Amino acid sequence: MKKLTIQQFAQTIRNKRPGKYDDLNDNDLVFKWLKTYYADSKYIEPNELAKLGYNEVGKLVSKGKDYVTDKLGGQAAVDSTIQKVKDNVTNVIDKVKNTSSTSPKPTQTVDPSVFNCIRNSRGWGSKLTSKSDEANAYSFLNDVQSEFVFFGDGKFYIQLNSGEKMFGTWKCKGQSSYEIEIDNTDFNKKQYFRSETGQWADHQNAEAIKENFIKKIVTKHLRSKL
Repeated sequence: MKKLTIQQFAQTIRNKRPGKYDDLNDNDLVFKWLKTYYADSKYIEPNELAKLGYNEVGKLVSKGKDYVTDKLGGQAAVDSTIQKVKDNVTNVIDKVKNTSSTSPKPTQTVDPSVFNCIRNSRGWGSKLTSKSDEANAYSFLNDVQSEFVFFGDGKFYIQLNSGEKMFGTWKCKGQSSYEIEIDNTDFNKKQYFRSETGQWADHQNAEAIKENFIKKIVTKHLRSKL
């Protein structure tokens, strides 16, 4: 016996029961028929069964491509659905990128030449670069990883490698040297940094002091606030 296509088998069912299944298309009709009368799968071509998701013994494996295509309204509808899914995925990816991206870098409006005396100085000044998270600021790290931050308006702060910050001012002292002054109002104490010596001092042109001394002052101050 020659086996039938889905359409031929569906027509056989309709001929036996006129008008009963007019609300179903051929794929739906055969798919539902075989769920009840699975033995009838022997009358249908195996490759036709596969289109509906059945194997040769009438066991439902999955809803096949033709069945899904038909349920969605044809190939054009399938293509449209696939494109919508792709668009939704693209939108989700774009949103994730936008929400996870870093904030725009601050605009640097200061003339970089303002900092030439730092760049031309001895020591760490040659490492001076613009800060990505602060406008009009340039900085470098010294040998102990403390960050010296210079602003175009003459303001300054140092962030010690322990995390504490101390604020002050800076100014050029010629084309290749600069000076920093930190004002510790809590202790009525100032510290000075001269690029010529690369050291901190209690007074301008005084004997150099170690950066650790500044850390001790900051630590003492922080403890007094607790």
